[in-house]
Amino acid sequence: MLFCHRFLRDGKLIYADNVFAIAVASKIFHQSAVMELEFVLENTTPLFIAGADQQDIAQEGLRPPSVKGLIRHWFRTLLGGVTFELGRFSYPQLLGNENYLLGSTTKASPIRIIGFPMEAQAVNWGPGHSFGVQVDHLFYSMKGGGQRPGRSYYEPGSRFHIEIVTPPAVLRRLNPLVPQAIAGALWTGIHLSGLGSRIRRGAGDLRVIEGPDPDQCGGISFKTDAATRAEYVAFLQTNLRLIRKIYRELADWLTLPPLSSQYSVPPMQLLAPDYASLFIGPEQTGWQPALEFSSILLTGDLTDTMGTMASLRGAIKDKGFLSTLASVLKGESNVRELQQSLWSEMRPLLGMPLNFFFKTIKKRATLGDRYPSPLWLGVSGANTFLPRVLLFKTVMPQAQKSDSLSLTLNLGKEFGRPVSIRLPGKDKQMEVLESLRQKLAAQMTEIPIEKGDA
Repeated sequence: MLFCHRFLRDGKLIYADNVFAIAVASKIFHQSAVMELEFVLENTTPLFIAGADQQDIAQEGLRPPSVKGLIRHWFRTLLGGVTFELGRFSYPQLLGNENYLLGSTTKASPIRIIGFPMEAQAVNWGPGHSFGVQVDHLFYSMKGGGQRPGRSYYEPGSRFHIEIVTPPAVLRRLNPLVPQAIAGALWTGIHLSGLGSRIRRGAGDLRVIEGPDPDQCGGISFKTDAATRAEYVAFLQTNLRLIRKIYRELADWLTLPPLSSQYSVPPMQLLAPDYASLFIGPEQTGWQPALEFSSILLTGDLTDTMGTMASLRGAIKDKGFLSTLASVLKGESNVRELQQSLWSEMRPLLGMPLNFFFKTIKKRATLGDRYPSPLWLGVSGANTFLPRVLLFKTVMPQAQKSDSLSLTLNLGKEFGRPVSIRLPGKDKQMEVLESLRQKLAAQMTEIPIEKGDA
């Protein structure tokens, strides 16, 4: 078994002396040892993925850079989660460990990923095609419009092969917990997110058709035959508990400074108790009804609000904001009313842009910078279709050090000047996210994120 806590060869111990590198106690190491994980994966929702040519994706499959990015994201989210929980968090050091293992702009990754499509059907989201109003809204940026063609995607039910290989020379340098952590990050990416574009809104979800034996992965089970929601929830709980335990042990090798007092809430999305909540909804008849369930729960039924601007805080009428903004610019109203209008939507906190198109001058106005959405929607299940929502409790970066924040609405030369908007800070933002958590818990099964030493 490759993923053990120490390597032995002819009775001589090769032991770990820091988080990633291991001191070689013997020059005699089994040269044929190699970490190799093989998978057959199937997408349960449309998978928008592409290389240089976003239209011709027939031979792309699950691209190695995308798989590596998936591992990188969840490695950071998991390791950051347990170190934050322990009160020993350092973002620069977290990034350094991530780059050592998974590569950076200056260093190649020691992990090799091979992928190719097996039984995959690629189609284009062309004119006249629709997944239904609710799902179209979730995938809206993938749909073509005007002179812009729609994105190509793999139909649900397509199958892909991937291999993750770490050569013997690399294994000799690694703390034996690291391969388990890699497997844990990949498991989390497969079961809690997906691959490609719009994964926070339910695209690119995957299920494991064939996977490695748990003994190859430190006990982590990639494949499940769960036939009911209760069985699948138990599968998630068991593996999440094990994965966080692996990362907790890995964190013990790190020498980190005490958590800065400026971080009363996480500075990034972390999978940690109190700062992440996972929800699984009731069984549905297919992937579209599963996504529609979560979307309706969060936005309301969009079929009844055609012609409005939808947000995850509700379907808000566009003209209400625009008329308030126009009044401010003309001096007929004040910025306070505009602040209240923006805060009632909370679009910036939920990762959604505040873009408004003024038809009279054919210009857009954009509020502030985009912020990664703390809401991840998806479809889970082995033999069922279960709505899934992952909610992270973190605040906009501008609010980390302040009880209020200022965002700027850039209106262009036609309006003469930008308008600065002040919004409540982290306490109010956390209050909004807690309210959202309670709303989800009332309709779905909440899976607690347990402590790493549980």
